[in-house]
Amino acid sequence: MDKITKLTEKLKNHEALLITSEENRKYITSFSSSAGFLVLGKNGSAFFTDSRYIEAAEKEINICPVKLFTDFKDDVAEYIFQHGYSKVHIEAEKTSVARLNFLTKNLKLTKICSDGTLDRSIEKLREVKSEEEISKIQKAQLIAEKAFDEILKFIKPGVREIEIAAKLENIMRTEGSQGFAFDTIAISGKNTSKPHGVPTDNKVNIGDFVTMDFGTVVGGYHSD
Repeated sequence: MDKITKLTEKLKNHEALLITSEENRKYITSFSSSAGFLVLGKNGSAFFTDSRYIEAAEKEINICPVKLFTDFKDDVAEYIFQHGYSKVHIEAEKTSVARLNFLTKNLKLTKICSDGTLDRSIEKLREVKSEEEISKIQKAQLIAEKAFDEILKFIKPGVREIEIAAKLENIMRTEGSQGFAFDTIAISGKNTSKPHGVPTDNKVNIGDFVTMDFGTVVGGYHSD
């Protein structure tokens, strides 16, 4: 059973899911984009994105039709209305007040449900990882471990914290990381008293402790 079917199986025909967060859109479609709307329902599902991503989305997304987004009211809202969706569930935990006001204004003929139903459905689905997801997590961790082994050869007295952080990130990128799970921490000496210290020009001295905290990203999955 695919992800769309799992998410929509308990919905009534007049209900739809509207997914706007980047991480959940990527989780369901396996396509990464900074902009997009994903409408899911038994009467029809579609992924909307703008001209920057439309070509790539059409090639990579095969679980639902891909449509060009130019205006929310003319495209997304009209699609929801035409497919008979009078109730739309949104991501309560990821929707700002401004976004909620925007949706309320543009979906006047639709009841917007923000009771957390959609959030819980996605969380439950994401709890169990597929073999493909596990493989990405393992690859992310292997890259991080390789980076750790390599950075140990680089750290020595006189090297600055910012150089250690930069070197770490360079190694991770070179080994295949698609980004960084969070801001890289590489601190030494007195700075190690700060759990989330920011790398500085401070140089490593003989006898210093060195604290590092870093993570890689593979297919949207992070190591830590």
